[in-house]
Amino acid sequence: MTTATPATALPPSTHPFAEVVQRLEAGGSMLPDTPENLMQIIGIYKAYAVPMDFYWRDLLYIAERVFLDPLPAFKYFPSQEYLDLPNSYAGDDSKLRIWRGPATAHPELLAFMEKGEAGKLPKLLHHLWHDRINMEFAEACMDAMFWHQGMGGRFYDYLESDAYKANAERAILAYFKGNPLMLGLHKLFPEMFLEQVRKLSYYANLGLFWEVMAPVFFEMSDIYDEGGFSGVPAAMDFLVNGIFAVAGRPIYHHVYIGGECIEIIPKSEGFT
Repeated sequence: MTTATPATALPPSTHPFAEVVQRLEAGGSMLPDTPENLMQIIGIYKAYAVPMDFYWRDLLYIAERVFLDPLPAFKYFPSQEYLDLPNSYAGDDSKLRIWRGPATAHPELLAFMEKGEAGKLPKLLHHLWHDRINMEFAEACMDAMFWHQGMGGRFYDYLESDAYKANAERAILAYFKGNPLMLGLHKLFPEMFLEQVRKLSYYANLGLFWEVMAPVFFEMSDIYDEGGFSGVPAAMDFLVNGIFAVAGRPIYHHVYIGGECIEIIPKSEGFT
């Protein structure tokens, strides 16, 4: 008859983050469920959501309108059309409404764009003084996606496909129509503008993703202000459920040239 060897009890961990590890292993949240932590979490999300509402609009503006402008000096000045562009997950006409607020740019964003911290000044002065939304951050995030595209995935594979190259070529020729200098450069270096179009497709990709995240964060802030979250776990459940609810939104890249919409990445490709 064999006897079972009793398991050796491990001594309590002395690691400085042992409490965090044990809480995560037990299915808890990274932060303890306290009112102060809940307030800080929601505050961070709200503070992020306001500039994010500008990021997604301007990223789409650059991908769809600025496009291959060789001197995009005003790419951080999206048109009123894009500030009024309805968020797909807010407003009365939304098919899947996440935030109960308006579909156009957030009122706090518009107020900051008008006055900044220096007071009411011409837009160009706010821009040059860096008293504005930091779009360089959004572009840095996009650059990180672009630089790591070689890690693979369906999106990367499509950007290397013949179908994508044909759509990009059509857009390049349409954009530079009547510009023999740029058309000549394109003929000499056919990969140069194609690579730039690929980068612009990542602008569109990130912009469409942040269009999803902004209303989720805005709604979380409103629910917190109404006292609707019982604690950190309830807030995290809403965040996860909100993201999954809109996980099927299409990722695409359209460009508008001379009144024509050219679908570089059509919605029918099924990227989400």
